[in-house]
Amino acid sequence: MALEPLKNTFAGRAFGAGLAGLVALMPVAATAQDAHSAAATGYDCGLMNDELCEFSRQANAARQYAAKNQSVAVLFHIGDDVLTREDTEALMGRVQTHFEQQFAGLGIEAATFPSKNPGTAATGLTFHYGHLVFQGTEGQINLNLQEGMDAIPQVAAQLDILRQTQRASLDAPAPSDGS
Repeated sequence: MALEPLKNTFAGRAFGAGLAGLVALMPVAATAQDAHSAAATGYDCGLMNDELCEFSRQANAARQYAAKNQSVAVLFHIGDDVLTREDTEALMGRVQTHFEQQFAGLGIEAATFPSKNPGTAATGLTFHYGHLVFQGTEGQINLNLQEGMDAIPQVAAQLDILRQTQRASLDAPAPSDGS
């Protein structure tokens, strides 16, 4: 067999594992409902199921908002701790408002972007600011709600540094051509 030598090398095993991971993450075929949802939103979901498409659409919207407005976008990953409650919508409304108010208190107009993540035990979030994503103390970008609340001052400080850096680069004199 021609593949046997490849399977026995480290690179071959790594390549095979990578392909297996990709296949596990991608649905094999789109359903009519997936196509309808994508058409309704005008967002191309490709072969993603509804849940992944919604997450992708919200993540994209959060990135675009943060970059366009040089502000903060909070992408919520709503887990079963909230999804299984009867007051899901009201609770998430209060959580989103709380985060927006915390940033407003720091002079930052933030927007929130909710995405349902059924099958996940706890609700989490990701902060987008400017064209960047906030990393927690251990480099993670997905934070639980408490970590997210605790990180608000750090996110605001990092956004401020980003804004200052961009202003400084715009205010800098143009380089001379030496003539």
